[in-house]
Amino acid sequence: MIQFFKVEITKELITWSVGSILFFLAVRMLKIVAWMQMDKSALLGEIKRLPLFVFLSAKKE
Repeated sequence: MIQFFKVEITKELITWSVGSILFFLAVRMLKIVAWMQMDKSALLGEIKRLPLFVFLSAKKE
């Protein structure tokens, strides 16, 4: 990122800026995928507990 500000040639400036943008987009996408996986794991855990709650509520009645 520091090299971006040291560049004097336009072609290198464009290369560094596009590379930086692609890097930040890739990091953002990885964070979204990781969040979706954590959310999916939490949802599967809740779904696995659901039959237990149904069984316990049916047993009380």
